[in-house]
Amino acid sequence: LVGALAIWGWMRRFGVRWRFFLIGGAIWVVGVALKFGWALPLNQPILTALGESLPGHAAFVASVIYIGLLTGLFEIGVTIVAARRWPGLSQNAAQAIAIGIGAGATEALVLGALLALSTVGSQDAAVFGPQSLSLVQVAERALALLCQTASRGLVFFAAATRRWRWARAAIGLLTAVDAVARV
Repeated sequence: LVGALAIWGWMRRFGVRWRFFLIGGAIWVVGVALKFGWALPLNQPILTALGESLPGHAAFVASVIYIGLLTGLFEIGVTIVAARRWPGLSQNAAQAIAIGIGAGATEALVLGALLALSTVGSQDAAVFGPQSLSLVQVAERALALLCQTASRGLVFFAAATRRWRWARAAIGLLTAVDAVARV
């Protein structure tokens, strides 16, 4: 619902075409696929090495930062590649923000669907009601969507102005958000 409302609101306000939201969704899917492609074979050895080489709390902090950094580098990395490959994406602010909304909405729709599927047939769902209707998850998804949108907006601003420090800020933003989500 959060993702769908964000798309609807932006389309209604700025008249942006579906294509830009779909581009954002595709960028998110590619970034997440690359992140999983890295994480599946390498996360366990890297996290084990961090746990063995650092004391308890330091290992935990390093692990959280590492996992957050994967999100920042892969998801924003794909956005940077798209912004550089197709400079026209950076020339209209409403369309660039629509791409960010598309990325965040895709994440919200995928995670919402997974949460809904996980509660089907669950005894807890019958006792406590569906978690998918919890306001905490709605607020978390709304904030995550705003961060996804802002980070993509920073990348397209960086591409339009050729001031790439804003793209580095986007990597930092998504890294921090995902690291905090792991705590």
